[in-house]
Amino acid sequence: MIKLENWSVTFAGGDPYTPPEAQIKILQGNAFGHPRSKDGEFIHTSPVVKVEGRVATTFSGSVYELGKIDPKYRAWLKKNFPQWDYRRPLAMGKYEAQGGTNNE
Repeated sequence: MIKLENWSVTFAGGDPYTPPEAQIKILQGNAFGHPRSKDGEFIHTSPVVKVEGRVATTFSGSVYELGKIDPKYRAWLKKNFPQWDYRRPLAMGKYEAQGGTNNE
């Protein structure tokens, strides 16, 4: 399993006029144990399709364990999603990661 540290959620492509719930969510951060990246290299994942607690599976089939969150992203979450739960870090109400049926 790939460990993703200093991670945050961002959007893939699209334009700034696409509403958040219609944008494709991806993860970004420093990867450790990734077969195609050096440890600590900053990466962007393919779209998130499944989330189980602190483990995210992407469209490419890669599985990421979410480590520490990016401090700036955490501050943004605290302001915009006060009920955010570190045990279910991609569950953000109506703006959850889109895709598979097991999203939290």
